[in-house]
Amino acid sequence: MTTLRLRGLLAAIAIAMAPLCLFGKSAPASDQSPPQPWEWSADRRLTLEDFHAAPDATSNGAALTVYEIQARTSCEVDGPAFWVAVRFLPGQSWIKPPQRVARILAHEQGHFDLAEVSGRRLRAELASLDLPCASGNDAFKALVADTNRRDGDLQRSYDRQTMFGTDIPAQRTWESRIKSWLESEPK
Repeated sequence: MTTLRLRGLLAAIAIAMAPLCLFGKSAPASDQSPPQPWEWSADRRLTLEDFHAAPDATSNGAALTVYEIQARTSCEVDGPAFWVAVRFLPGQSWIKPPQRVARILAHEQGHFDLAEVSGRRLRAELASLDLPCASGNDAFKALVADTNRRDGDLQRSYDRQTMFGTDIPAQRTWESRIKSWLESEPK
């Protein structure tokens, strides 16, 4: 079984560069268990309380959403089987105080939703592979690496075109586009 993780850190994540959203939640106290990652769901939206990491004081960014696209393959009787999940990592995600506002949260949700779009596209591409297990691993790794690159490009375009969430009309356009992709991309 092969498992690969794509981490949306600096290249593929939401670093809202405008000093808008600053309301960071400090890391949990040592007597508390660390916040657990959770999978993307249409029924579970990000909340301000989901951002547990201490904000990066050296960053010009207002927020950082960290996620991972997990992909796993195994060799089954009928050939390779694939599994893909998009998970939010609350212990590494932050929003600086005192700008915890709905606009920044919506922008960060956009990053997580875009990661789900990338995950769905990866699932579809993996499902279309018609390879025996022996050669499926290389194709799997290549598709995962390509997904990581494309996801990074998409995330950067989102930030650039929305001015990190500060261009309200552009942000609304992207939110509509992301919603459309989520509705049209197979799960």
